[in-house]
Amino acid sequence: MFTPDSEAHALHGPDQRRQFVVQWLQARGEGQVSEIAEICGVSHMTMHRDLDALESAGVVERFRGGARLAPGQTSGLGGFGLSEDAERDVEIRRRANVTTKNLLAVRAAQLIEPGMTVALDDSTTVSAMAAHLPGRHAAGMITHSLALLVQVGRSLPVGAVVGVGGRYVSATDSFLGAAAIEHLEKLSSDISFVSTTSIRSGKLYHPDDSAAATKRACIRVGERRVLVTDSSKFSGPGMEMVAALSDFDDIVVDEHLSTRAREMVEESGARIHLVEAPAPMAVHVPAHL
Repeated sequence: MFTPDSEAHALHGPDQRRQFVVQWLQARGEGQVSEIAEICGVSHMTMHRDLDALESAGVVERFRGGARLAPGQTSGLGGFGLSEDAERDVEIRRRANVTTKNLLAVRAAQLIEPGMTVALDDSTTVSAMAAHLPGRHAAGMITHSLALLVQVGRSLPVGAVVGVGGRYVSATDSFLGAAAIEHLEKLSSDISFVSTTSIRSGKLYHPDDSAAATKRACIRVGERRVLVTDSSKFSGPGMEMVAALSDFDDIVVDEHLSTRAREMVEESGARIHLVEAPAPMAVHVPAHL
């Protein structure tokens, strides 16, 4: 059964918001000020200031009521852009759909009870939960994400954080493969949180076999298993199966599900937590991940 959850969160700070705007314009080509402002959760006046700053930097060009990426700026400029040479794939994904990820993270974190041990995968959707873990008074954390180890490691009690080692993959900023899986199989937690890149026919998929296998192991660590995903994942191709939707006890997802996707999650038998959030846009995930 679907339960609505809502909380207003805007992107944190003008730099992060402007980076997102550039990435959004890269994907869409152009957009109206009103549309971009709504997605970012800010006023029209604030968005006009953001677009003026981006125009001054030569990253975008304005037209009446909207903006587009400036000619020749395929990846932006300086601190505002997403340089293809300077930014890794994981950084691009972290900057996409930030408001929606934050809202999903808030709801997912509410499933953590004081004293629980929590397992988190390396997805950018699940990583958004980092800021909310200390407030939930978790007793410990297990993760194969280097980013989460850095973010959360100092906020939990000494000895409460277990980092799963293995082959480090910079594209995901995490440890993957046989060594990571072997370590995960020796661990246990009260609850595990996982996301993925594609969901279709009632199953989760990922383009990389090593990442898919590591996610499977992370799911099995938890006594209670939670999928955290946005509605844009219910489309697109997938090669390596991670798990079935029916393997999860809970699914946290935004409200913008298609009719078929809604039927899919309802058929899984999991508890569905429907979150009111901006409609996410699909983000291309390279096959090498």
